[in-house]
Amino acid sequence: MSEAMWKDPRNAKMYKAGEHITGAPGVELIKQAGLLQTPLQRPAVILDNACGTGIVTALLYQTLPKESLASMELVSGDISTGMVEAVQQRIDENGWQGVKAQVVDGMKTGFPDNHFTHVVTNFGIMLMPEPENALAECYRILQPGGICAFTSWQTIGWIPDTRKVIATIEGAPPFPDTTTFLNSMGKGEWWDTSFVEAAVKRWGFEDITLNTVRNAPTMGKPEAYGPSFSGMLGQMLIGSKTWTKEDLEKYGKLLGPALTKYHTEKNGEKEVEIEMVAIVATARKP
Repeated sequence: MSEAMWKDPRNAKMYKAGEHITGAPGVELIKQAGLLQTPLQRPAVILDNACGTGIVTALLYQTLPKESLASMELVSGDISTGMVEAVQQRIDENGWQGVKAQVVDGMKTGFPDNHFTHVVTNFGIMLMPEPENALAECYRILQPGGICAFTSWQTIGWIPDTRKVIATIEGAPPFPDTTTFLNSMGKGEWWDTSFVEAAVKRWGFEDITLNTVRNAPTMGKPEAYGPSFSGMLGQMLIGSKTWTKEDLEKYGKLLGPALTKYHTEKNGEKEVEIEMVAIVATARKP
C-alpha cells in the first residue's frame, strides 16, 4: 500500500468512519495482549503503533483497570500527521492523561532498544511497505518479556459485492480476485495464519498465540453506505494499483451511486452488513 495514501491528511476523516469495523478486533487485541490483567507484572509502557485515528488508544482508556491507567505510559504513533492530529484532538477532548501523540514510522520508530512493554498494531503491519521490517522494529523496541500484538484481515466481506458493483460501471477497470487484491495491498500473505506465525517466529518471538475474531458490523442503509464507503474505496483502488488516478477521476463519482443501487436491489432498505474476520496475533520477546 502506498505510504502517500496514509500520509494524506484528508483520509483521517474516512479512516475514523471505519472504527466500528476495526474496534471489535481491537478489543480482543488488548485482551489477548494481557493488558486487562490485574495487577500487571510491571507498569505498562505501550506503543499504539500505526494508531490511525486512535481507536486502540480510546479502547485502552475504556477497558484498562484504573490502577493500570494510573501508571501507564502510552505513545499513539502514526506516519500520517493527519492521523496524529486526529488522535491529539481526541486526547484533548477526553482529557486523557499519560499519553502522547506523535509521528512514528512503524518500520523505523526512533525509539531506544528495550523500551516498551507492549507494541500494539491494529491493522497496520500488513499495510506498511516492508511489514517484516516493522516486525523486526517491534522486537527491537520491546523490553525482554514484552508483547508484540497485532491484527490483520483474514476475510474482508465487502470484496465480493464490490467486485460486482464495479462490474456495473461501464468502462471501469475490473476489481481483481481477492488474492490478487490482497497481494497488491502489501507484501506477504497476512490473511494466512501459517504465514503470520512463520513471520513472527522468524524474528525470534516466542509464546505465539493466533486467534480469529468474526465481526459483522452494519454499515448503514444503502443510501448512506454508498457515499460513505466510496471515498475510502477509491483510495484503496488507487493504493492497490487496481485503478489509476485518471480512472478515479473518470469513474470515482460513479462509485457511490453504484454501491447504493446494488445494495438496494440486493436487500432493499435493510442496513448493509459486512462479515469481517480478523487474525489476532500476540507473541513475547524472550
